[in-house]
Amino acid sequence: MRPSSVGKLASFAFGLALVLMASIVHARPGGGQSFGGSGRSSTPSGGSSWGSGSSWGSSSSPSRSSWDSPSTPSRSGSIWDSPSTPSHDSSPGYTPPVMTLNPAAERLERVQLCRSNCFLKLTATQQDQQKSCLDECERNPPPAPEYHPPPDFREPPGTSMTAFFLWPVGILSFVGVIALGAYHLQRRRDAEWASSMSTSIEAAEMGPPPEPAGIKQPSIEAAIASLRAKDDSFSWVLFEDFVYSLYAEAHTLRATPNVGRLSAYFSPAALDQISMLSTVPAKAIIVGSMRVDDVRTDEIERRVVARVAFESNYTEGPQSFYVRETWVLSRSADAKSRPLERSRTVDCPGCGAPLDKIVAGQCGYCRATPGEGNLDWRVDAIEGVVREPRGPLLIGTTEEVGTDFPTVVAPDVTSRWAALVQRDEAVVWSLFLARVSATFSAFHTSWSSQDLRAVRPFLSDNLFATQEYWIAAYKSESLRNITEDPAIATVHLSRITSDAHFDAITVRVYASCKDYTLNATDHVVGGNRDKPRQYSEYWTFIRGAGVRGAPKTDPACPNCGAPSSAIEMAGTCGSCHAKITNGSFDWVLSRIEQDEVYRIA
Repeated sequence: MRPSSVGKLASFAFGLALVLMASIVHARPGGGQSFGGSGRSSTPSGGSSWGSGSSWGSSSSPSRSSWDSPSTPSRSGSIWDSPSTPSHDSSPGYTPPVMTLNPAAERLERVQLCRSNCFLKLTATQQDQQKSCLDECERNPPPAPEYHPPPDFREPPGTSMTAFFLWPVGILSFVGVIALGAYHLQRRRDAEWASSMSTSIEAAEMGPPPEPAGIKQPSIEAAIASLRAKDDSFSWVLFEDFVYSLYAEAHTLRATPNVGRLSAYFSPAALDQISMLSTVPAKAIIVGSMRVDDVRTDEIERRVVARVAFESNYTEGPQSFYVRETWVLSRSADAKSRPLERSRTVDCPGCGAPLDKIVAGQCGYCRATPGEGNLDWRVDAIEGVVREPRGPLLIGTTEEVGTDFPTVVAPDVTSRWAALVQRDEAVVWSLFLARVSATFSAFHTSWSSQDLRAVRPFLSDNLFATQEYWIAAYKSESLRNITEDPAIATVHLSRITSDAHFDAITVRVYASCKDYTLNATDHVVGGNRDKPRQYSEYWTFIRGAGVRGAPKTDPACPNCGAPSSAIEMAGTCGSCHAKITNGSFDWVLSRIEQDEVYRIA
């Protein structure tokens, strides 16, 4: 049946009423919008908390999740000084109140606006002119646009704009309600007629959306086991590292002539999808979080299918982007995980040849066709891509979320701790806590000084790369985020996992610090330098499965004893050349996850 004209009348009447009512609603200056997060602090850690409700936010302590979801942030801590609204004054000299800026913040706003105009007017190839423009912005930022109040719309004595519109609004609203009621009644009659014609149509329209194919599993490990596959080498730590590397490689190559090399790990459809994202290559790619939303097994095809959600930030030319996207990956249940020495590299999964040897989906060395997903993971599709042209929010203040949530504890954590201690009696809880405390202290010291050398021996490569990105972001804006007087209140044991390559311990760290951000003139532009901020996070430490010995608190090289100054930014000892940040010698911090998104599959 054709849609009833009653619906059109209802829509017109109701819409007209809304327009008229909108004319008497006061607009809120500024709207409260900014690039930033819904109640999270923008701290640099970047653990895997970018998922639902996670954030790259604004008041960054070094262990906070560093990317914010794009919802409207709290007005608290805004750089705008917003005076309370005075009562309406009908005197002849009345002037509407004007929002005023903190002088230091106002200058920062003008500098940032000037810098943005430099990038808009000049292309990346005009580097000299760009630099000159940016330098001029710092030396002599343009004045703020002069505020011109709108025409005087004061109500004459005895007249009310609300009263003027009240009668037509009331009449049209009444007509709209009646028309909408008639429209919905007609819709119900149409639905009853359609259901009498075909029950199958009703089932298709009213039933729940179809479930993805396959049997849902709690984890990838469980999916592999359910298919009775023998992949004893599977490690979540190595899977995560590999997918991080594949994500960065894909966005680096997607807008280049070498994009065809990705055919080793991308289906043709997924390769087309990522190639269409942009015509500009990405750089400075930082994965803020990666979480597995759904794992399924296909008994007939004997495949494991996983949906992996990413939140990331990367740069294309002068523009930074906040990105959310979901990858659908699959792998044959009969495939074997990559060996440890190749687990973090993106190469031919058959023989380890470089990607440039992959031509038309076939390796020029071993003649394997890795893109079929029989040797390793393959990206089948890319879904839900959201790209917002903005970088991380570095100023402002947001509230903590989830600190008062109960600690998530795995049901088998006690037995797994006992098994870990049985394998290595030197793993004592008090000594492990000392390692956590040493990492915490070095983390905050390095973050506030914007020099990560002190914390490098304690961080995995992925987590360290995230911190480097955030330090560079603050320095580029002449900002410093300070975490003063950091202290751990308590630590709760949450989860322990073990596989053929790694043991992993996840703890919830309750802590506090004075968290604030300073500009180039040492004025506070975010946070609070007087009031401590209480927060909690889930920290995951990893160590090689074959490593034994008590956890250490000394940042010296655990292999040769060289001082911490000998530890290079690549995580290797400059004296003995041992790689000490991959868990081969002691516990290293590899993930930081926020309270509101942390979960146990």
